[in-house]
Amino acid sequence: MSDIDDPTNDEVLIGLAEQPELDAILRVMCAAFRMEYSAAQPIYFNDPHLNANDKMVVRCAQKIASCVTLVAGHTSVDQATLTICGLAGVATAPAYQRRGFATLLIESAISEAAKRGAHLALLTATQPEYYERRGWAVVGRNYLLQIDRNTIPKFNSRLKVRRARLDDADRINTLFDGYAGYSLKCSRSVLQWQGLLARLRQSVVVTDASGEILAYMLLQTRLGRVNIGRPASPPVVHVLEALATTVCAKQALLGWLAGREGPDRIDFELPMPMLRDLGLLDIDEINLRVTGGCMGYITNFPAAIAALSQNWGQPCSNTVTFRCRYSGGAESVVSVRSDRGKVLIIPQAAIPDHQPVVDGAARIWAQLITGYISAPDAVALGELTVNDNKTEDELIAIFPSRSPMLAPPDLF
Repeated sequence: MSDIDDPTNDEVLIGLAEQPELDAILRVMCAAFRMEYSAAQPIYFNDPHLNANDKMVVRCAQKIASCVTLVAGHTSVDQATLTICGLAGVATAPAYQRRGFATLLIESAISEAAKRGAHLALLTATQPEYYERRGWAVVGRNYLLQIDRNTIPKFNSRLKVRRARLDDADRINTLFDGYAGYSLKCSRSVLQWQGLLARLRQSVVVTDASGEILAYMLLQTRLGRVNIGRPASPPVVHVLEALATTVCAKQALLGWLAGREGPDRIDFELPMPMLRDLGLLDIDEINLRVTGGCMGYITNFPAAIAALSQNWGQPCSNTVTFRCRYSGGAESVVSVRSDRGKVLIIPQAAIPDHQPVVDGAARIWAQLITGYISAPDAVALGELTVNDNKTEDELIAIFPSRSPMLAPPDLF
């Protein structure tokens, strides 16, 4: 029996993977995501950070039925840094699907993320509704902009556009990490960049005369399909990520894209800040729609509030209690006050009676913390309740609107 065959009994165990199970985990992902094992295998096993301790599995009859990878990292929200745990490669082998294994695994992964000190769990979802029903919240969106290549301005530039190489990974990583203006900024390792560039071999970079990288674009060509009874779907150029640090670099990138040979239709599936920075929203006759979402789940509410205090200055003139309510009745409470320009976290035993309380469901706190929604908007929508008018005014300084960015389109 292979590692993805139907089991002979229903004994189910959930926990961290073991080193001998790494190949079986890859085979489950390949089966679930319809990837070629021969193509994925060298990328997977050449990763020096590959560690069974970062993977959780569901074992059914001693076979790997479902898996997820825990990716530790940090994300920047203005001046604050949150510890995050990314959930990547959530996969269930076809023979085990529709048995609730993925739900059990995600719940266990949330608990494990909290044990590891994460403030926030993140994942990229093609079906956000599945996660929303389980208490997750959308904290970022991708938008699909479909455009005819002939409508892109044909800029002329002296900057060089060339195919991205694996040895560009460290410089692209520096470019990405240093880019200002995105509040939810999930970092990648150089090795992850190399994995992306190895998979997306059509990707390009823009360089100046000295060879410094000023822009990059991750893209691939998707072949069309023939659907019986319906018009054939033509090939398209699919842009997964693009970033330019100067106007000239942006023009070089778009000029190259407009002049390249290949399909006429280009699909940009990017967060709104990237579409806006590239100037693509100013082109006439575009088709723009929402696609997948970056989902967030608060794994340690007090620690997240404490981390965000780096952004506040003096937001609270008195003690304020924040209450985070999870589905199922659980809740997490933290109280803060300002003292000589510093935000202090108050122990529960020292909280005075009748202090202002800000109350909301865990999903709305995930959106507030990442900046997907501002506190005034959350109050106006009735998602956040405040029992003190002065505190409501102070919340504007604590949770303003920001420009959240999606987690990257990594393979696993």
